[in-house]
Amino acid sequence: MLIGACIYILPYGTLLKTREYVQQSGNRDEPGSFMEWLCDREAIYGYMLQGRLWDIGTIEGYKEIELKLPR
Repeated sequence: MLIGACIYILPYGTLLKTREYVQQSGNRDEPGSFMEWLCDREAIYGYMLQGRLWDIGTIEGYKEIELKLPR
């Protein structure tokens, strides 16, 4: 299964563009919207992370996953 974890690493200059983005779009709460906007303004690159990713969400979820991990 392939998921989008929304992990971004942005150079400081790109991070400064978030103000411009919010002023133009007003959308502050939809993951990926800033990146979509940014695609029209500069080159963006992706990276496929290796391994597994668990969406834990709660302490109980963390404890459940922790029990399943090999020691």
